[in-house]
Amino acid sequence: MIAAIIPIQDRTLAFAQLHDTIVVQHMVNALRASRVLDIILVFDGENENLSLSWFDGAVAFHSQPQNILSSVIVGIETLRSNNLHGVLICPVTTPFLSQSLVVDVLQGFWRSQNNIVVPVHNGQRGNPIVIASPLFDDLIKTSSLDYFLEAHRDDLVEITTAEEGAVTMVASSSNIDSFIIRQNV
Repeated sequence: MIAAIIPIQDRTLAFAQLHDTIVVQHMVNALRASRVLDIILVFDGENENLSLSWFDGAVAFHSQPQNILSSVIVGIETLRSNNLHGVLICPVTTPFLSQSLVVDVLQGFWRSQNNIVVPVHNGQRGNPIVIASPLFDDLIKTSSLDYFLEAHRDDLVEITTAEEGAVTMVASSSNIDSFIIRQNV
């Protein structure tokens, strides 16, 4: 089983509207359409009342966030189980997930049998990234996701995707509005 972790460092971005759906819900829908059913949302900050009536997955809060990696670690610790083959890391800052992008990455993982799969669009690395469970202990011990990927480059395979959403980064909710306006012109 592959589970998905959505690290959410910016709640305003996570709850911004993207084509009449909130960003994080759009991401969850793309994951579910791809048959990724074990999903955890990891929010930076304290536990607050959130209205997530549409979401039936796990929710965790990271009270001392440092970076995306620290939120991923909270997600892994929450999800660990005997049948977990790996995690799909889907940062909320790359919200344009699609079913085909997720399927591309998952097929790359199962076909390559590598421990790390990174999508590449037009020569640029993107998200979501799959990391296999045998590497979780190393991931937890490292200082950054970039350092981890560099240290494990022999375990890594890049898969080419036509999906632009793999590399489209959004820094804030206002960037989503700008992106949608540009797309609609």
